Amino acid sequence: MTAERLKPGGHEREQKADYVRALGAPNVAAIGNGANDVDMLKAAALGIAVVGHEGTAYEALAAADVVTHNIFDAIELLLHSKRLIATLRR
Repeated sequence: MTAERLKPGGHEREQKADYVRALGAPNVAAIGNGANDVDMLKAAALGIAVVGHEGTAYEALAAADVVTHNIFDAIELLLHSKRLIATLRR
């Protein structure tokens, strides 16, 4: 599945999750904030919810492994993996 095949029209939630699986979900980090991102966040090996100015859907927060203030913080976690390890350590 390619990005061109993702079409709007009410099926974005399933299409995003299908795209993550097509990429190889165990190797994917997904970032989102909307209700239509929930299945994608769950399917990815790492789901990151962002709480931006427009807010975040509760379902996306519950589906994520990590929550950040914005997309830049999310990317920083990926670039500096020790921060991510510290966040996810149990």
